[in-house]
Amino acid sequence: MAVIYFFSAVGILILFADHLADAISLVLQSAFTTTAASGGFLGASVMLVMRSGIARGVF
Repeated sequence: MAVIYFFSAVGILILFADHLADAISLVLQSAFTTTAASGGFLGASVMLVMRSGIARGVF
């Protein structure tokens, strides 16, 4: 199963090799925006609140 997944991923990368540089550029540009930072902060806050709430509910 892992071999099929690996070769499928490599095949897709080869098929869309001309778009690969644009995709990496888009990821790097979008990763360092205020929207990304606020989303990461919000996600971490929700995770912490859920962890505390579940821990209190269990014990």
